[in-house]
Amino acid sequence: MQTQKLDPKKFYYSVRNPKIQKLIKEQGCVSFGIYICIVDLLVDAEENKLPYSEWINIAKHLDVPLSKMDAVLFDYNLFKNVGGNYFTILQD
Repeated sequence: MQTQKLDPKKFYYSVRNPKIQKLIKEQGCVSFGIYICIVDLLVDAEENKLPYSEWINIAKHLDVPLSKMDAVLFDYNLFKNVGGNYFTILQD
């Protein structure tokens, strides 16, 4: 069964979004950049999912601490865990 690809235009949100405001206030603007990079990777990923094991490599590639990546992934209700994979759920 073919799944529908994510439309990146639906996921690049304004800093006026309350979830993004909280992310930036608590983690800084770099965290918004991390969010945008992850969404961009998910748009191109098979079924729009990436295994958590890839986050270490992504953090290294983005040159950010894994702890900051984890904060973006887990603390702001921007991504959803599905069978060990993550995909964006920020659609409001």
